Amino acid sequence: IVRPKKFDDIDSDSTENLIFPGAFNSGGIFPVFEDSLIIMEDQSLGFNHEIPKEGYNLYGTPAKTYETIRLSNNGIRGTGKIDFIHSHLFSDDFIYYSDSVTTDGYKGYIDPGQVKSLNFPQADLGNFRMSWYPRKDSMYLITIGEPFNFYTKSAQLVGNVNLTQAGVYGSGSFFTRGSVTESKKMTFEEKSFEARNSTFQILSDQVDKPAMVGEDMYTKFDLEKNIVAINVEHKRDAEFTFPYAAMKTSIVNATWFLEDSIVTMKKPDNVELIDSYFYSTRQDLDSLAFNGTNAIYDIKTSELRVQGIPHILVADAKIIPANNETTIKFNSELETFQNAKIIYESPELYHFLTDATIDVVSKNDFNAKAYYVASTKGDTSKIPMYDLSVKKRYFTKDTTAENDMEIRRFSRKKNTETQELKYYTQATGITKSGDIEIAPGFAYKGNVTLKTYKQALELSGFVQPEFTKKPEYNLWVTYKQEEEIAEVVFNLKEETFEDGDRIIGGLHQDIRGRLYPTFIEKKKNQKDHDYFLAEGMVKYNVNSKNYIIEESLKSLGEKYEGQTFIYNDSTQSYSFEGKMSFFNVKNNKLNLSASVIGSLDAKPNICTLDAALIIDIDLQKTIADLMSVDLLDILTRLGGDLANELNTNNLLKLSNLVGDEITKKYQSDSQEDYTPLVEISGLLNKFLVISGVTMNWSPDESSWYNNSKIAISNIYDEDINTQVDGFLEIKKDDVGGDILNLFIQAAPGSWYYFNYQDNSLLVYSSNSEFNAEIKSNESTGKFKPGQLLLVAGEETETLNYINTFRKVYLDIEDPFKLTYPDGFDEFLDVSDDDDDDGF
Repeated sequence: IVRPKKFDDIDSDSTENLIFPGAFNSGGIFPVFEDSLIIMEDQSLGFNHEIPKEGYNLYGTPAKTYETIRLSNNGIRGTGKIDFIHSHLFSDDFIYYSDSVTTDGYKGYIDPGQVKSLNFPQADLGNFRMSWYPRKDSMYLITIGEPFNFYTKSAQLVGNVNLTQAGVYGSGSFFTRGSVTESKKMTFEEKSFEARNSTFQILSDQVDKPAMVGEDMYTKFDLEKNIVAINVEHKRDAEFTFPYAAMKTSIVNATWFLEDSIVTMKKPDNVELIDSYFYSTRQDLDSLAFNGTNAIYDIKTSELRVQGIPHILVADAKIIPANNETTIKFNSELETFQNAKIIYESPELYHFLTDATIDVVSKNDFNAKAYYVASTKGDTSKIPMYDLSVKKRYFTKDTTAENDMEIRRFSRKKNTETQELKYYTQATGITKSGDIEIAPGFAYKGNVTLKTYKQALELSGFVQPEFTKKPEYNLWVTYKQEEEIAEVVFNLKEETFEDGDRIIGGLHQDIRGRLYPTFIEKKKNQKDHDYFLAEGMVKYNVNSKNYIIEESLKSLGEKYEGQTFIYNDSTQSYSFEGKMSFFNVKNNKLNLSASVIGSLDAKPNICTLDAALIIDIDLQKTIADLMSVDLLDILTRLGGDLANELNTNNLLKLSNLVGDEITKKYQSDSQEDYTPLVEISGLLNKFLVISGVTMNWSPDESSWYNNSKIAISNIYDEDINTQVDGFLEIKKDDVGGDILNLFIQAAPGSWYYFNYQDNSLLVYSSNSEFNAEIKSNESTGKFKPGQLLLVAGEETETLNYINTFRKVYLDIEDPFKLTYPDGFDEFLDVSDDDDDDGF
């Protein structure tokens, strides 16, 4: 606010008298203060204002600034200091904006102490870049050239700090006591520091090999007790890595005792031992892994001692160390085991060796000497075995002529008797874990057994599909072979994995809602929902390079019916045909039968289905008749594409709903004359049969949704046989319950909406007579547990589903327009419809 001023000599060149006293109103940055505008060095009107000793409050907050304020063409700038909460920041050039302050400062510090229920850390700040947003309660300080020092220079931060009324936060790299913590979610307090979703490292004397690393950790330093708690945020296959020792572990919690320079780890009581493991990352050890309950990492000696080891699986030998513990040194160097035990186990054999001295070479190899324990006439005897190794034991061959062909097939040279083979009259075990290809597409490992009094070389072990695109795959299927064969074929149901678990092939949904395939694999969790399960014989097609699981008669082309599951390893793609289970049959009053032809591209997780569905629900025939009469009336007048075309895909889908024999008869009859699909089997005389709809999997929504018209075959015994527009969604709720949403529209003014969840069916349509019938049969007041709850819906619920579907799956924001027939007493005035697939 400039006061009026009179000039005596307006033509004078001097600017000394151009002084305009007044009051400066900064719009709330500073309090209003008195000063005079003068001509500044850049020829602008401005001022240099000395701030009173007590300072000025900033932006109406308790924060204050001191020393000077300057106004010129360069804006409002300040020199001196800003005090904000417990911080004191110095700069020669604070730049003030209406909503923020920025600067590159040269020093600062944070006073330790408590404000109300919050406490603040001690920190010394060197050069920094500041961005302060007072109205957002955030002051960001970024390191420039040198780190910020915390806790009396015992810790350094490279990154940024956010000072707020709620506390001190930060992100970047935090260095202290030989460790570095990297996180975007740091919290600093007077006597503690924590970081969420952090990468935590304890450094070693080798720059590229930290002593310990944890990814996605919740790290909390207790600076009073000198203890660091390191906990996993989200469970993964491996949680802590020891690069110096070249080891990893799945144990999720660790405690670093700073004064003792040790890190302790312990398996939680609620975790099964099989899920508490350690494995080597050294390449030539080939991912050597074993279970353990406890571990102690000594930072001074860089040694990792693992305790509570039930055994270490090397090849197929279970090595049990003395006292169930071992020490691992630099680069996964395992100590030589003394007085160890070795156990070999398979469905047919059990071998036990004791008093063993063992040097582990890798996950699949070791050298040892031991005593083989043999049972003879109710007693035991020990047979010494020298130079015991995986290779030598596996190369042992039968000396009988009838088995020479098998030996030659493995390209093994005939062994001469060695010292360890002297005792074959008692017993001996020969095992190997390897990658011998006994037929295209399959590797073999297992027991090559030479028994006393029987000198036939037998394979009694395991086969493994050669999945080059699945480097983590390490599952072996039980397999026996006594004759030369050209290909490996086995029954999915009759064989098991090495550990006795059954073999799985199919599509599943885990507890987080993610869709995942298995092909000769295990489910992530036995409780995961099975959408599709393979059945039949497993084999490999050399020409197509496909692994196939299919029933024999279907493979021969003699049947439509049956499950087919195909995996191509080079493209990591899956294709499948057969029955699909969207719903849990035991828990629903709506039975949803499905037959599909589908494909899954594993890398982008794109899954598409051509599905046939039978919606079987206890809905009165009179209600269904009102719906079918309405639809038939519209479709007769307007027409539409046929739903039940006679083609291979539809026959494949049909066969898995009504059986192969009925399907073939339908095919034959339809080639002579039109045959309504509903008439071929009572299994199709259900509330609603959809003979075809293309559905996609949505990874973001963990749901199935259609992106095609919906082919309506029939409603109970009424033949519809027409494709209509619609929105179909099938998904699980948060507790695994089944949800089905279906909106079909034969034409504007003829539509029906169904929502099924928790044994409750909500229905609403454009058919007022249909709605009235639903209302009269509504379950209110007479619902009994275990019965279907019928609910009359409303327009709001219908539109909410449609608009959500269009927005989530079709990326259409415009509201959908519902049309009602003449005489319907409700209407909705919304925007025009889209021209795309959102009809």
